[in-house]
Amino acid sequence: MLATFTIVGYLCPPTENTREDFSRITVETERPFRRADGVLEKDRLSVRLWKGIVMECMAAEPGTMLVVRGRIESDEEGKPVLIGEKVSFGRERC
Repeated sequence: MLATFTIVGYLCPPTENTREDFSRITVETERPFRRADGVLEKDRLSVRLWKGIVMECMAAEPGTMLVVRGRIESDEEGKPVLIGEKVSFGRERC
């Protein structure tokens, strides 16, 4: 079985250094539907990145569009953890 994800969104500041071997970034995405009152909600998703990849993200400006691809794992409590394996950069937010 595969547990993979693709997120398209905008890089949020700041990058969180949690350990020596990995860090986390937050990606803001828009939901694909509107609420009953017409408001388009946004989600902020935390993604764990290994140091080599996170260094590329630290060089990017907050608000830069990016695509994160990776896998989903479970932590010790059984909660899902997003592990980013590939990050591609787009344009900055208008």
